Order: sequence, then structure tokens, then C-alpha cells
Amino acid sequence: MSDEADIASDAEELFRSAQLAHIRALAGIEIKPSRVCLNCGEKTRKGARFCDTDCQSDHERRNKAGFSQNTV
Repeated sequence: MSDEADIASDAEELFRSAQLAHIRALAGIEIKPSRVCLNCGEKTRKGARFCDTDCQSDHERRNKAGFSQNTV
């Protein structure tokens, strides 16, 4: 059973991974799929960058506006 520290650590890792992927995308660095949605941090199917089309659309809209999920 996971304790609060494990849960917090997992959440931090997902957040950090999503933010790094976002920054690399903005910098034009190719990102290998990480099985974590670049928009919400949820798990994705193998090879996917987003968990669904809604998250992909939201991510693209935020990028065009110059915002990320965690800076709004």
C-alpha cells in the first residue's frame, strides 16, 4: 500500500516529466513518447503523446496562446 510520500513522489515525477516534455517541445527538441499525457499527466497507450484528442487539442491551444497546463 502506498503512503502519502509515495503518492506525492509519483505526482511530482509525472508533473516534472510533463513540464520537461512541454519545454522540449517549445524548444523544438524531439520528444520520445513517455506514456504520460503531455497535457494532463495521465497514463497513455504505448507510443501516444496524449491520452485523448481533447487533451491534444487543449495542449495545442495552450501552446498557441503561450501557456502550459501548470502556469495558468
